[in-house]
Amino acid sequence: MTTRRLAVTVLTLAILFAAGHGAAAGDEHPTPTGGSCRWFMVEADTMMEEAGGGERLANLCERAHRDGYNGLLFWDSNLWARRLPRDYMQNARTLRRTLDRLHFTLMIEMCPRGVQMLTWSGDPSIVEPRAANPTPEERNYRYICLAHPDVIPIWEEQIRRAEEIYHPDGWLLGGYDEIRVACADERCRRSGKTPAELLAEHVRAALAMVRRTTPGRVVAVWNDMFDPYHNAKPGGYYHVRQGFSGAWEGIDKDVLILNWNDRIESYRFWAARGNPQIFAGFYDGELSRDKEAHLVRQARAYPGVIGWMYTTWKANFSVMRPYLALSGFRPSPGTRPESDLPALFLKAPKPDASQADDKKQDSLPSSAPAATPPKPDDTQSADRKDAHDDMSTGNQKKGDNGMGTGDGKKDDNDSGDDDTDDGDDWGDDGE
Repeated sequence: MTTRRLAVTVLTLAILFAAGHGAAAGDEHPTPTGGSCRWFMVEADTMMEEAGGGERLANLCERAHRDGYNGLLFWDSNLWARRLPRDYMQNARTLRRTLDRLHFTLMIEMCPRGVQMLTWSGDPSIVEPRAANPTPEERNYRYICLAHPDVIPIWEEQIRRAEEIYHPDGWLLGGYDEIRVACADERCRRSGKTPAELLAEHVRAALAMVRRTTPGRVVAVWNDMFDPYHNAKPGGYYHVRQGFSGAWEGIDKDVLILNWNDRIESYRFWAARGNPQIFAGFYDGELSRDKEAHLVRQARAYPGVIGWMYTTWKANFSVMRPYLALSGFRPSPGTRPESDLPALFLKAPKPDASQADDKKQDSLPSSAPAATPPKPDDTQSADRKDAHDDMSTGNQKKGDNGMGTGDGKKDDNDSGDDDTDDGDDWGDDGE
C-alpha cells in the first residue's frame, strides 16, 4: 500500500512539473502578464484631407479592435503644416470619438524633419544642405539642422495644436529616424560637437519641451538613431562620417522605444537600460511569419517589452489578425479594455476630447497663411516606404547596403508602389 501511494505521489508530482514547465516550453505564444500594447500604424494624411476620411479611419479602428488591437499610431503630415485641410476638424472629431469609445490608446507622430520644417519656417538654413552624392533611397529628403535654434520651438507650436485637437496618450518624436545628413552646415561645425553629441543634446531638449507642454504623456522614439546595434553603431552612417555612436545617452529610461530592428541584441540593449519597448512588426511581410514569430518570442523574454505594433508602409491591413496572433500579445481575459494596458499607459492622463467645445476646436489656426518656400518635388509623396521624413520614414532592411546601415527591418529597395492609397481597399483578414 505504501509503495502504491508513493508511486501515485511521484506520478502526480511528475505531471504537475511537466504541466508547469511544458506550458513555458511548448506554448510558443504565452500571454504576457498584465496589459499590453497592441497597436497598428496608419499613414492617414490623405484620408484626413478628404470629407468622410475620419469615418473611414474610424471604421478601420473598429475592425482592428475586433481583431484584438487596442491602440493607434497616427501618422498624419497634415499636423506638420500651417494650414489644415477644410474637412480636417470634422474628421478629427469623428476619429477621436471612436477612439474614446473603443478605449484605444492614441499615439501621434510629431516633430518632423526636412521639407515640412522648411515649408513651415521659410528658413532654408533650418535643414542641412543636400548631399553632393545622394544615394537613390534618399531621393528628395532633407534633414533638420541639429544646431538650429528654431527647430524645437516649431515642434512645440505643432504639438500644442495637435494636443488641442486630439489630447493623445503620447507622442512619437518622428524626426529622429534615419538621419543621413548631419553636421554638414556651418552652424553645426561652429558648435564643435560631434553628430552624436548634437543629436543627444537635441533629443534631451525635445523631450523636456514635450514633457513641459503636455505633462504626463508617454514620449517615444524610433530606436535606430540611438541604438548601437542599428544606425548608431561605431563608424560612419551615410553622409555622416563620424556617425552617431553614443547618441543613446540622450534617451532616458522613461522614453518608450519603438524597436524595428531584427537583431535581438537591440532589445537586450534597451532592456538593460530600463526602457519600455514595443516591437514594431509586420513591415509588409519583410520577414517570414516564422522568422518574425521567433524574433518576437526572443524579444519578449526581456523585461519591458510591453507590446507589438502592426507596421505597414503600403496600407496593407489584410493580415492584422494573424500577425497579432503570432506576436503572442493578446487581450487579457476578464479585463476591461481601459485597464488592459501596461502601467506606462495607465498612468497617462486621458482627457475626453469628444467633450471639447467644437467652437474652440474650429477656431484653431487651420487657415493660417502657408509659408512661402516652394513645395517639395511631387516625387516625395510617390512612395511612402522610405522615410518618416518628408512624407515618410526611411525603410531599410537587414543586411548592409554598403553605406554603414547594416541592421534593421526597413527596406531601402523602393518598389515604386504608390502607398498613398485612397483608403477604400483595406482588404480582408484572410481567415
